[in-house]
Amino acid sequence: MSGSVVDLTQSRVQIPDPVVVDTNVLVEWIHTAQPQPSLRALRARSFLQRLVTANQSAILTPTGYSEFLHFVILARYKSVFRQQGKVALTARYGVSISDERRLLKQEPSILQQYAVELNLLVGSLTDANVAIAEPDEFGPIPSGRSHQQELLHLVTHYGLDTNDALILMEASRLGVRSIVIINGDLLRARADFDIYTWR
Repeated sequence: MSGSVVDLTQSRVQIPDPVVVDTNVLVEWIHTAQPQPSLRALRARSFLQRLVTANQSAILTPTGYSEFLHFVILARYKSVFRQQGKVALTARYGVSISDERRLLKQEPSILQQYAVELNLLVGSLTDANVAIAEPDEFGPIPSGRSHQQELLHLVTHYGLDTNDALILMEASRLGVRSIVIINGDLLRARADFDIYTWR
């Protein structure tokens, strides 16, 4: 099996259907709501618009979904931390609130108040033709290794962190060998996966 790197800046590139979308594409897509979105954010938005126009779908694996939720939750807490400040938050809770992660551990009500918006954001993924895969959709691990052995193999073989390795494993178990990324270490898997990115 061999893979490749495909340059999405080329307008005639055909995107496979389905294709796995890496978390970083969706994180950049969220940033298009900013007053001056970056080039990467605009590329992510263009990619998702292209899916809708072509009636194609992208798959977000369970690990990718977990990473996406983690990012948006921390972004909300970071916003609250910036608005209220370390001194005021530390005084309110009686313990040092040094960053958004500490605030998340201390104050779950912020997340509970964010639940409706979070559900709408997740719903917007469906509107963008991004399907969130369920673990029960997975086939067997193609290599025949156990889950633990395959994770260790992918981490060491490609030099990846565990979440990136899990995304590759989940993609393989879904029978998908094509992944769209904007940046990141998944390029290291190009020998075995088709990596779609912007060069």
